[in-house]
Amino acid sequence: ALYYLLLPITEYGEKLFSNGPRLVSNIEDYKQTGGISLLTLENNPAENKGGGLVFAFDKNFNCIYISTNTFYSENYNKFFDAGLVKEKLTFEKLQNFRNKILFWDGEKFVYEPTMNKYHNQKFIDAKGNEIKLNVNNIL
Repeated sequence: ALYYLLLPITEYGEKLFSNGPRLVSNIEDYKQTGGISLLTLENNPAENKGGGLVFAFDKNFNCIYISTNTFYSENYNKFFDAGLVKEKLTFEKLQNFRNKILFWDGEKFVYEPTMNKYHNQKFIDAKGNEIKLNVNNIL
């Protein structure tokens, strides 16, 4: 992978996903500007309504902004009102998550947008065969 990143999770997401990873969906490639956006799902899986955080990146993978969708905000506020999360969800709190995005440089995670220095290595399957990837079809 050219870029490999770990996105921060909110206190609300930690409550819902204490036993496993959350999902990323709705990856949008903005070919004219070179940026992308994606939705991290932080909702009750039983409700299956796609609540989550939207991360938007420019062509250099700088995070431009983080926002929520309506379903996520409504559920987060319910958790806050019930005392299940400590902090109210604010625009400033969301933007602070930009400083918590981690990028894999090939050897360690760093806080600056960084390409994986091993991105051009061959992918090998368990039998030792090279796996051909079409980069244009990844996004």
